[in-house]
Amino acid sequence: MKRICDAFPKDWIKIYHNDASIEKCLEYLPDVGFHVLNWGKHTSIADVKHRVGNRLCLMGNVTPFEVMAKGAPDQVRAATLDVLEKSGGENIILSVGGGTSPGTPRENILAMQAALAEYNAGRK
Repeated sequence: MKRICDAFPKDWIKIYHNDASIEKCLEYLPDVGFHVLNWGKHTSIADVKHRVGNRLCLMGNVTPFEVMAKGAPDQVRAATLDVLEKSGGENIILSVGGGTSPGTPRENILAMQAALAEYNAGRK
């Protein structure tokens, strides 16, 4: 993976997306050469944050299907706030892990946006 990352221009932002388990290689990922880690639901954001610290920007990690597509807005709010609190709201790109599932209700996307605004308002 490092050879692949190194083959791209140095000024490119490289994002690693992996929905499989990253448990066994997590500590090594910051040294591979990409800048952003987007991972699946198998590993909690608290564990990822603890193990990589600020060596990578994290992207995620509200569950795309069970929460965003099938959950209620209050579940999306709770899951979003959980991600933000466990990440410390730093060095993170808030998103659903793996991408937005087809059929995700607009209300749930708005609930995620509202939870982010709520979290940020509390940080001032």
